[in-house]
Amino acid sequence: MCRGNTREHSVRPHYTDFYIEVHFEPFIRVSPVKVTAHIGSQARLECQVEAFPMAVTYWEAQRARILENSTKFTISHQHNTNNFVRKSTMSLTIYSVQETDFGHYDCVARNEMAMTRGTIVLEESSRHNRPATGTENILTFGHPAPSYEGFDDLCPTCSYCQKCSEGRGALFAPSYRTFGNKTVTRKEARLITAVGKPVFHRHTNNNYGSWMRDTNNETDPHFWTTDPNHNDILKEFANKNDFRNNGRSITYQLPTPFQGNSHVIFNGSFYYHVKGHPNITRLDLNIRKTTTMELPGMVYSDDRSLYNNSRDYVDLSADTEGLWAIYSTSYPNNTVVVKMNNMTLKIEKGWDMALNNNLYGNFFIAYGVLYVLDSATDRDTRIRIAFDLYKGEMEDVDLPFNNPFSYTTLLGTTTRPRLVIGSEGRLGVAEEELLRERWR
Repeated sequence: MCRGNTREHSVRPHYTDFYIEVHFEPFIRVSPVKVTAHIGSQARLECQVEAFPMAVTYWEAQRARILENSTKFTISHQHNTNNFVRKSTMSLTIYSVQETDFGHYDCVARNEMAMTRGTIVLEESSRHNRPATGTENILTFGHPAPSYEGFDDLCPTCSYCQKCSEGRGALFAPSYRTFGNKTVTRKEARLITAVGKPVFHRHTNNNYGSWMRDTNNETDPHFWTTDPNHNDILKEFANKNDFRNNGRSITYQLPTPFQGNSHVIFNGSFYYHVKGHPNITRLDLNIRKTTTMELPGMVYSDDRSLYNNSRDYVDLSADTEGLWAIYSTSYPNNTVVVKMNNMTLKIEKGWDMALNNNLYGNFFIAYGVLYVLDSATDRDTRIRIAFDLYKGEMEDVDLPFNNPFSYTTLLGTTTRPRLVIGSEGRLGVAEEELLRERWR
């Protein structure tokens, strides 16, 4: 707190509060460093993580395979609620241990500062011996977190006024007009009520780019990626391991180059904005046939990108209701949303809304509701606007949202209850966040 006084006793002193954040790379403490288990038993591995901003964490087996929750593994992450000490515990439980499970396991923590990797060894013990949690020795990885030196650190936490979100018109529904001849009906009516914790997928050195899954096929294991440095190429990976390791892939040569990051894979086709044109192209990945359609009134080539700090002029989205496109028009404060036929790309219905897209970080559509993210660059931001396109009404939402590496470059949903995020930035990390929702 800073206090300012004058010599005039009649003038009240002025106070200003400063909120200081100390950023530091992840520091990992491992104890025990060796865990023993016999065949058929279960083993539990733990790492203590200290980092700010809070780290995205995951487990790797044998330095090659990122582990996920399954009948074989249970992964958990518990945060310390202390306001000053940014600590958490990440744990891995291995069930029905087999010979192939013994070896090295890495607990990995990433934030916008750096990546730190800790190692635990799982060894076999005799079946006659009770599985042990291991020796009590401790190993640390990374630079130690800074200590709190000042006397004020010994005092209770002072209350402070948190940063208020900018007023962006969240209180009132935007005025709008509709166009298109088709009457559209909703298949499912749900509202998102929470956004969960980020899940790490892979690292890339690109500042921009996109990764996709087929939003209409829950069982399809394929992943697709684009790189703006090669904007006439789409890569297809057969499974998650190939995607994570940038392994074997199929390359599709696009007939026209794409613009931006907000493409979508839907029902076996790739949809993208054609660079330098107000056009959307659909590429059928099975027969490699294309269909192209112009979006009416779309801005596509000046300095006015769709969102603040983005390279997109159109944001393509697909959910349970079908294919959507979000774009801006020559009217500086207007946003257009159109629902398109996913085969012909013909517009079924459109909404021209008095909503200034350039004030926001990103939009996405789920169950026919347009959600608005305040910022794509603030680490802690919110979703405070949710406009039901079918009812023409605002929904009451105020959802905390975390940009783990302070730069989210694509945002979209799948038909499953998941929110797909490509958080590229300096670290180039792609992520996926779980959603909670309720029926309406």
